[in-house]
Amino acid sequence: MADISLKELFIECQDSQNQHGLLKTFHKIYKKADKTEFISEFLSLIRHPMSVYAREPCVEKTIEFMSKAVIYVSVKDSKKESDKNPRTEDGEGEDEMHPLISSLFNFLLDVHSAKERAVRFRVCQMLTHLLKDLGDGAQIDDDLYDRIYRCMVQRLRDKCAQVRVHAVLALMRLQDPTDETCPIIKAYMILMTKDPNMEVRRIVLTCIAPSTLSLPAVLERTRDVKEAVRRSAYSVIAEKVPLRALTIQQRVDVIQNGLDDRSEIVKNACTSKLLQSWLCACQGNVLELLERLDVPSSVKVCQKALSQLFKTSGVLDLVQKFDILDDKQLIPLDKLSCESSFYWRSVVGYIQNQGHEYEEQLDCVRPNCVAFCSYVQKFSEQLKNYTDMEKLLDLEFIMEQLLQLLSMMDLSDTASRKATEKLLHNLLVSECVGPSLISSILPCLQKVHASTDILVNYLTETISEIREPITLVETKLSKEKLINLDKKIAGIRVKVNELRHELSVCIDQQDFERAAKIKTTISELDAERSSLLEESQPAVEEVRTHKNDPLTVLKCLTIVCELLVSTNVKKWSPQMQGLMENQILPGMVNEEAELRNVAVKAIGLCCHVKKDMVMQHLPVLLQATQMDTPLVRATALKAIFDIILIFGLDSFDGDEDTSETKKSTSVQNEENGTAIDASSTSLISNTSVNEDVYDSKKSLVDENDKKGWSETAGKVVTILSATLNSEDPDLRCVAAEGLSKLILSGRVVSAKLLSHLLLMWFNPLLEDDETLGQILGTFFPLFAFSRSENQQLFEEAFLPTLKTLTRAPTSSPLSEINEVNVANFLIELTDAQHLVENVKDNTVVTENPCHDSLAVKLCNEILSHPDSFAVKLWIRALTQLNISPDNQSLHKDLYKMTEKIAMEVTEKPCLKLLEKFRDIVSSLQDASRESDAPEDSAENPAAQASEDDGEAVEKGRKSMKTPIVSRTAKTPATKGRVKKPSRTAVNSSVLDGSVFATPGPRALRGKDAVEETRIELENLLVESRGPKTPHIPGTPKTPKRPLHSIQDPAFTG
Repeated sequence: MADISLKELFIECQDSQNQHGLLKTFHKIYKKADKTEFISEFLSLIRHPMSVYAREPCVEKTIEFMSKAVIYVSVKDSKKESDKNPRTEDGEGEDEMHPLISSLFNFLLDVHSAKERAVRFRVCQMLTHLLKDLGDGAQIDDDLYDRIYRCMVQRLRDKCAQVRVHAVLALMRLQDPTDETCPIIKAYMILMTKDPNMEVRRIVLTCIAPSTLSLPAVLERTRDVKEAVRRSAYSVIAEKVPLRALTIQQRVDVIQNGLDDRSEIVKNACTSKLLQSWLCACQGNVLELLERLDVPSSVKVCQKALSQLFKTSGVLDLVQKFDILDDKQLIPLDKLSCESSFYWRSVVGYIQNQGHEYEEQLDCVRPNCVAFCSYVQKFSEQLKNYTDMEKLLDLEFIMEQLLQLLSMMDLSDTASRKATEKLLHNLLVSECVGPSLISSILPCLQKVHASTDILVNYLTETISEIREPITLVETKLSKEKLINLDKKIAGIRVKVNELRHELSVCIDQQDFERAAKIKTTISELDAERSSLLEESQPAVEEVRTHKNDPLTVLKCLTIVCELLVSTNVKKWSPQMQGLMENQILPGMVNEEAELRNVAVKAIGLCCHVKKDMVMQHLPVLLQATQMDTPLVRATALKAIFDIILIFGLDSFDGDEDTSETKKSTSVQNEENGTAIDASSTSLISNTSVNEDVYDSKKSLVDENDKKGWSETAGKVVTILSATLNSEDPDLRCVAAEGLSKLILSGRVVSAKLLSHLLLMWFNPLLEDDETLGQILGTFFPLFAFSRSENQQLFEEAFLPTLKTLTRAPTSSPLSEINEVNVANFLIELTDAQHLVENVKDNTVVTENPCHDSLAVKLCNEILSHPDSFAVKLWIRALTQLNISPDNQSLHKDLYKMTEKIAMEVTEKPCLKLLEKFRDIVSSLQDASRESDAPEDSAENPAAQASEDDGEAVEKGRKSMKTPIVSRTAKTPATKGRVKKPSRTAVNSSVLDGSVFATPGPRALRGKDAVEETRIELENLLVESRGPKTPHIPGTPKTPKRPLHSIQDPAFTG
């Protein structure tokens, strides 16, 4: 290649594919040129591509070539130098960093904080290329390491997300996963958790070295809000984190989050990468993988994981790999375990669900029913031989899997049905089979007894046999009777001996006639003696004994509950009445709380069968909700909620007049403005408040709200709503879920209850209650966006809810709630644009009645109390409303009220917000007038002229700022989008120092999403800075710092 200049070389590298030849040319130019002049020219030329922010291919190639060229020159010169001056054992002769690399590093680090984002971006990109091209085993000076770290941590706080991304990449090789105090890993963890940009979090995931320190932060990203980050998290865990580095709980949580994810992309990543990598780590052994997931404690997760693995393998391949069965399609009892039984049942169930086309494959894994019944019976005998609780739980889990496998058997032949019935009966009456297996036995019995009536009769007899089993009892005779019997037996023995002597004499005398008589007498005496001996033995009789131990009673009650749950019992038969009287009601007064819990559940299920039983057993259920253990109270609440959901509040009418149709309640909010105050929702604290604050004992449903209810129904709803104030979190969740279902189904319609639920959701004391948060977080949008009538309820709850927050005393936790967030949330819930019917049809909403009504109510509230501290909140809420654009009369009324408010309110922040709202109303008026202008002018020119005059006067009165378009005014995307000012291209021929200059101090900005991350990174940078020790002549040079491996490292922990 002919001699070319450095500038020409850089131009040629943008299109050339011969990078190696260009590198040699670069080296030749460097050797011929003066080193100082070359470095100066090189740094001057590098400024040109660094001033371009766009990811143009030519610029990317230039940046990459420059990095490779510098490293190429360094490697060549270092080899030449090492040949001349070989290194000694003590390290003398070790080369310092090449001056070209050192100059480039210093230049890049000097301009890293330039005001142009393109320069900052290219600095980070160039550092990434340089550190990567240094190769494995490279080392840099400790001073350079410290300077790169400090500069890049500052870039981690850059306002430009692309700069932060490449700053993360630049720091990748500086991290030390073996150091628990590594500041770079700590900075990565801060960014991965709190950076608002999705790409930054994703890049950190791919760059961070796996270790014990970083592992929790990586696992946390499996629940990131962005699906791309979650997908990357599963890829990183599959590739970098070994299975043995995770605890069982972490494995289960990761798999559960991935398989339950809403995004198909994340599900595929979890299945195709994570599960497959874990299976490969177990050498393809599914049983080993299940063992590492602890099947008994995570059945649902393991079932989902196996289903995904089965889908990827196919039925034929699955049957071929399933090699744990013997010739009889059974697992040997000595090899039967929790994992093998679960795997067996899952394989049979999966193949069975694939359809009839795989009947042949199904027969290869499913045994004969008769043989399987004897197999299960033999295994059930092991339950008697173990007293260790842990081993017993494992055996019960195996038995549960075998019973589920039994429900998949073919019972078309009589022999299979009889064998199955016999097995199930033996298991039910066996003392070693506990209540936990009843839920697995009942589905099998349903296949044997298809008729519900026959099944009820059978289980009634079985329960009677369990409670009163037939036992053999021995009855012994008294001592006097035994003595008398012994005397009689002894007398008979003496007579027999005498007769035998006479018999021998008769035989000697040949008196055979007498001998025959004596022989007959001897036989009679022997028979009499035998009967007396039998009488002396203890007699064995069959006696029915009544068992009343807690385990037996619990087992019987569990059978009743499973019968009512699993079967469709529609008729209240005498057998069911007998179960109620003999089993369920006695269980209600048992001392054991677990027995009472099952009995309460059974009563609630019985009420589903017969509506007339509701009022009969309602007092028992209500008493259980107030005066029992939390477990029983929760079950009783669920039972009452289920009754209301099925029958409605009409089921509580009792003996009252039911001639009029009593619909479910429609509870309206109080018209006089009385609100639920803070103490009503201080669910945990017992803070005393003033008398004017809401009384916690007051019902959430007023007397005016109970129209259409019976007296009993009103009391029931009062009791249920009062449970929301319970200190027990489980009871609160049950009450919140039950009331949410009642409101959602239309059984109860109450704005006051909605207000209370809203305050519960925002209550800071309940932030840790995840279950409650999920219940209410799902309920609010589901209920609000289903119907416009539901949004009206939220509109009624708007003012009472916010008044409760504004009036909350400082001692109440409600005083910590941000009222603006609550107002914005309610405004979103009441926006008609979010209704399901509008979202499906993509309809542009022109009428928003809830927001129109809220605007009027808020204006009236402000005019009624202009000096209130809540005025700013009301005006801010007004600016967030989407008022109907076609309602001209409303626009006029709102504008007039706005003028009145402007005369009453004096605070400047309120006036600014009020002016913003007035501009919104004015823009709506202008838009409606423009739409009506052609018609009006054609019909009545005089009217149009007068309106124009009025509009001119009005505009002169307003002193408006920039017009604000209403959020409801739908315009095309191209028209509504505000164009950003185009960035002026940097002239590459002339680059002054302003492009690379460091910006001056900026004015302080308000807190945003990045502020907290910046503060934490700043603190980390301050902590990592230590006092630098100056270099003393004669001392060893600055130590070298090894760079992190480029390849995916092994897990350190």
